[in-house]
Amino acid sequence: MKKINIGKSLLRNCLMILLLLILTSAISIMFILYTGRQSNTYSSLKTVKVNVNEALSFMEDNFDSIGDPSVKIGLSDILKKDNLEAVLLDVEGRILFSSSGSIAAASDETVNIKYVNLEDSYHFNCSSPVLVNNKVVGNSIFSLPRDMVSDNSGTIPFYMFLPLIAGIASVLFMILHLYLFTVRNLLVPVKELNHFASSVSKGNFTSRLTFETDSEVTEVFSALQLMQEELKYSLQRQMDMEKERREFIACISHDLRTPLSSIKAYAGAIKDGFAKSAGDLTIFSGIIDSKADSISKLIDDFFEQSKAELGQLKINKRPIYSKELILKVYEAHKFEFMKRGQSFILMDNLPEALIDADPLRLEQVLFNLLLNAGKYTPEGGTVQLGVFSEASMVKFFVKDNGIGISSFDMPYIFEKFFRGEKSNSPEYIDGSGLGLAICKYIVKAHNGQIYAESSSGSGSTFYFTIPKA
Repeated sequence: MKKINIGKSLLRNCLMILLLLILTSAISIMFILYTGRQSNTYSSLKTVKVNVNEALSFMEDNFDSIGDPSVKIGLSDILKKDNLEAVLLDVEGRILFSSSGSIAAASDETVNIKYVNLEDSYHFNCSSPVLVNNKVVGNSIFSLPRDMVSDNSGTIPFYMFLPLIAGIASVLFMILHLYLFTVRNLLVPVKELNHFASSVSKGNFTSRLTFETDSEVTEVFSALQLMQEELKYSLQRQMDMEKERREFIACISHDLRTPLSSIKAYAGAIKDGFAKSAGDLTIFSGIIDSKADSISKLIDDFFEQSKAELGQLKINKRPIYSKELILKVYEAHKFEFMKRGQSFILMDNLPEALIDADPLRLEQVLFNLLLNAGKYTPEGGTVQLGVFSEASMVKFFVKDNGIGISSFDMPYIFEKFFRGEKSNSPEYIDGSGLGLAICKYIVKAHNGQIYAESSSGSGSTFYFTIPKA
């Protein structure tokens, strides 16, 4: 990709045009002055020859008798009529005739024709040979007043304008080049940019900008394409959030309806006198209490997920020992498994590994994993809790021999609101589908990982790792 600096290129082209204008003007003025001077000289010579033609012819016709007074008078009259002064010389340079106030006045003076100044401030002088029978017998020098010699043609030769024309053509070429450069590197990209912006404003995020050169415009193109990608991502995220919001409301409605229906049914049974004995009343009130706990857990899950999505789920880390955490969780939940008729086993030889973590949040993760293990493990089943110390990580695990997770459900178990095939059974319908999603958020906030190993009918093992302090 060719790199172009548009600003510098425009400045360079403008300076080249200005330089060409200056050079063209200077060369044209110098040429016109020079050629004008030469032209004026040539025109002056022609003017002088016309004016002196009569006097020169008279000199040639009367050269042999130039000393005769009447001939001198006749020549003087011609010169006076044409406002001329003249000197007639023989071939030796001796003066044969000189008009009053002429170039040389002394009759015994000789003049070297080679050194006669043809121009001065007031006169224009012209020398011409005198021919008699086609033989040079002498020379004549004529002098005219300066104001009589001028170029009265009123026209300037065409060739005098050639440098100016060439300069103007060069400037026009540079202007055309500048125009094409501007069109190619500014106007066309701006037009394409306008089309791109219009497409994006209509929701078309598939259009792309082409880069033919690397310039300031290319940087704008790159920024706009980045903006397009970010806008596309933002809109997609907004659509996903709207979908999640609808799913969230639907889940709340569905998950609250079931325990509320049970509470209403058993409360109505008590009210209508179906509890015939104290034992029935105890059973009915126990079911109501259990369903109320389910509603409380659902509300807690929804609240925690909302805070996680808003980035308000606080993680307050401090140094703690893994063994202390596991023992605390085990003691808090062992009676719940005992009431369900399940075995709750704590791993032997727990490591004393120091980790930097929020103990309340890790207890929440373990509680969710133990709750799921107890929920999907039948009576008489076993749930095991333990922790391993590895090189730079501490690995916690919760293992059960329950119904397991199908291979179809495994990729989605940490997604929000996902409950899989187990939710189709009335026995396991309670739950928001948010517990594992909240676990994943908390573990990632500790720079750890969470994953599961399971197969349908063979139980499940959930692991999560936390870096050592």
